[in-house]
Amino acid sequence: MVAFRRRPGRAPAARTIALVSLTALMAPLLSGCSVWNDTGLPPSDSIVVQVTPAQVTVPVGGSVVLSGSATGSFDHWIYAWSVSEMGGAPGEGRCSFTETPQGVSCPYGYIGYPAGGSLPSSATYHAPAVAGTYHVVFTIVIIGGYSGYAALDKSATATITVTP
Repeated sequence: MVAFRRRPGRAPAARTIALVSLTALMAPLLSGCSVWNDTGLPPSDSIVVQVTPAQVTVPVGGSVVLSGSATGSFDHWIYAWSVSEMGGAPGEGRCSFTETPQGVSCPYGYIGYPAGGSLPSSATYHAPAVAGTYHVVFTIVIIGGYSGYAALDKSATATITVTP
């Protein structure tokens, strides 16, 4: 922290010049830093989200295990898996489950994953009875808290080709 004391006879503009000069001197030192903003969230480009495999082919009625991961500096987060074709916000789709569904129609297939998991997360996509191309999305929401509630969400998508 820099504090300025006013000297007798010195104009307030001198403080502004001193602060601008100090900022100009510090800029090269700070340019490579990953500075968190006032929300307590890391910069968006410092978080990398991946799903593996990113592309896969499965037969009608088959299944595939996917892995979702996120790297970067964050402490508080939640994640969700969803089938993109179902629409809606990540994790609120009716075809994304933490337990085996009973009597639910999922025309684009469904995704199952454990509740309260950790990163990396694994999920199993269960293909529908209709061939086509489907998309499974892994979304992580990073929660900040320096100035109230703030969130940053990032996602990655796996393309799944379902063959007859």
